[in-house]
Amino acid sequence: MPGVLAIEQVGAHMMRLRVEDAAKGLPAVVDAIGAAGGEVAAAREVRVTFDRVFAELVERANAEDAAADGRAAGAPDAAA
Repeated sequence: MPGVLAIEQVGAHMMRLRVEDAAKGLPAVVDAIGAAGGEVAAAREVRVTFDRVFAELVERANAEDAAADGRAAGAPDAAA
């Protein structure tokens, strides 16, 4: 769906979506769920704090570094 960046299931009947523009994305998602025969009991916009964004970026960088280290460890030794 255009504008939807990520979807995460956080409970048996709960989803968390990240969208480009909540003002446009939230109504569009609710309409799409209804058109597909689903029901939305509640929907709300949550603004992410700068601290949470920073923490997520640090986690991603650490994961990328760990993956790169793993690839480097599996590569043939150039000195051999």
